[in-house]
Amino acid sequence: MKKKSLHPKWMAIMDNYKGRALAPIDAKILKFIWKWKLATAAVLFENLGAGHKVNSFNKRLKKLQRNKMIFSHFDIASGFWTWELSEFGFYAIRESLGPIKDHGFRSAGHHHDRLVQVFQMGDWASYPEAMAEHVTDQELLRYPQDHWLSWVPKFSGHRPDGYTRVVAPERPLIYAIEVELTSKSLSRYTSTIRWYQLVTKIDKIFWLVDDPFVVTQIAKAITAVREKAKNLHLFIDLREFEKNGWDSVVNNERSERVDTLRGIMRRTTGPECGNYAENRGTGRRGTYEFDQRKFVGIQTSYGILDQGASS
Repeated sequence: MKKKSLHPKWMAIMDNYKGRALAPIDAKILKFIWKWKLATAAVLFENLGAGHKVNSFNKRLKKLQRNKMIFSHFDIASGFWTWELSEFGFYAIRESLGPIKDHGFRSAGHHHDRLVQVFQMGDWASYPEAMAEHVTDQELLRYPQDHWLSWVPKFSGHRPDGYTRVVAPERPLIYAIEVELTSKSLSRYTSTIRWYQLVTKIDKIFWLVDDPFVVTQIAKAITAVREKAKNLHLFIDLREFEKNGWDSVVNNERSERVDTLRGIMRRTTGPECGNYAENRGTGRRGTYEFDQRKFVGIQTSYGILDQGASS
């Protein structure tokens, strides 16, 4: 006798949802996860939890999991629990996403994609939404160029891990986000730096790097293409960022200290946004960006692995 599947496809369970609609907060959770490919519970709560108590938000996650719209993934290398969309969860929001090119939506690299999310988002998650706007790799991949936001560079040849557009006194600033966990060939970095020379509307490229050799390779590429712009490419060490967040030291390709990430935001984004950045101080360290838990605010005596027992 054929063993019954423990994980039925969404077509087999959608009959349970006839005559029912997603609650607004549930739809927001599903769309947020699709946009970033994945999310930790703490990131979801920081962005979408306003007006919700911790327990009620956790119940939302558990309900979506129970209804097979999302599922949890434990990355054994990093010790993080993340939430991802199931096929049924994707189906539930597919029509509302608009003219996406294909049905791919899963993360191909959990550790990399989670770091992209927390690096790109940073403390912007706590700002008024109008101050910072993020375009993710998922959106760049799935939407045709004529449906990209008007400010997003439309040059082929390279795709950053994301773009962020922030409020500034004279004009909005556009930052490109690159997360490099392993080094690539010099020729590839040379091609990337040449691409950034063409896309003049990008104000800064922030690189989060896990290997100092990456900076060495990019520095050689910058020299090779005779890049004249000063401090266009800025580097933050991953270990530094995990420890200090926006208070991390930022260096240029010559390993010269430029400022902290918070200091750059304070100087470049003007009084409203800049003062907010300055007033955050160091209180944000480790609060949500690097919270490993499966659910929000749940402590256990056995650490992260014990969270797998929660449902």
